[in-house]
Amino acid sequence: VANWRLTDQRLQGPGGRVIPIAQINRARPFLGDVQIITRSGDKHLMKYMGDIPAIVAAIEAAQGGQSK
Repeated sequence: VANWRLTDQRLQGPGGRVIPIAQINRARPFLGDVQIITRSGDKHLMKYMGDIPAIVAAIEAAQGGQSK
């Protein structure tokens, strides 16, 4: 089971992945999962998420306090 944790500073994922909120360029639904694209072009896939629109909205809301 892959666990993701969203804080006000970063998105933490499995395998020690840490994506600073300021580095997230886009969060979008992608084939039933959530794709995270960073400013440098790295792509991360959050698989098997329950409420995809709510997850995308939460990430976008966290970005609201960050400069884009």
